[in-house]
Amino acid sequence: MKYFQNLLIGIFVFSAVSCGTGYHVTGIEGKSVAINAEYSDLDSELIGYISDKKEDIAEEMAPVVCVASAPLVSESRSFNPLANVISDVIREGAAEIEGNEIDFAIINIGGLRRDIPEGNVTVGTVFELLPFMNTLCVMNMTGEAMNELFEQIALVGGEGVSGGTVLIISKDGKLLDAKINGKSVEPERVYRVATIDYIAEGNDGLEAFKKATGKVYPEDALLRDMFMRYLKKLNEEGKMLDPKNDIRIIVK
Repeated sequence: MKYFQNLLIGIFVFSAVSCGTGYHVTGIEGKSVAINAEYSDLDSELIGYISDKKEDIAEEMAPVVCVASAPLVSESRSFNPLANVISDVIREGAAEIEGNEIDFAIINIGGLRRDIPEGNVTVGTVFELLPFMNTLCVMNMTGEAMNELFEQIALVGGEGVSGGTVLIISKDGKLLDAKINGKSVEPERVYRVATIDYIAEGNDGLEAFKKATGKVYPEDALLRDMFMRYLKKLNEEGKMLDPKNDIRIIVK
């Protein structure tokens, strides 16, 4: 009975906050409904069905896809070894799909819903970390728009940015300096950028993405699947999932 109650609440919450393309939360309302003996006769068939599905889901979520050498945690918005990994997965995955270099990739920290503990990383761990149906988006952005984006990142104290990017921000949320692959951002240059569809729409305060052009949404590029493939590849190569502890956002 308790599982049925939690499932109903879980379905409602997931529907309300999903970050999929084209959906915007305008308000959330809800209430808790106790599933007790009063309902046992009315919904016994449904409850039995849910119980069976619970076992099926648990079996599907159990397989180990990789092993983490150490915990991958979101220590802060500016220092986030977990977000570092995910942003690099986005950049590398986009480069592989496009067949061209990607200058910069970003993941919103709010989209990462749990840490990864040391040890076995299961399918369930990945689903809990990335519960939304977010897909890859690749686009062009001018250096001027990139600087606006970096200012918006500084304003919130940081997001997950790909390796090679170093932002220096102030404690009060101002951008002091920005470099991509060791070079200052060139206002007139066009950069190739990768992120998820939700961010590409300018959500989470990253409105600079609205100035991007040539947006492409590759097929079969769900972020969760990209990360799963990354983990499986590590495992096949006999490697472990390591935190990426390099500092990409410096607060002064």
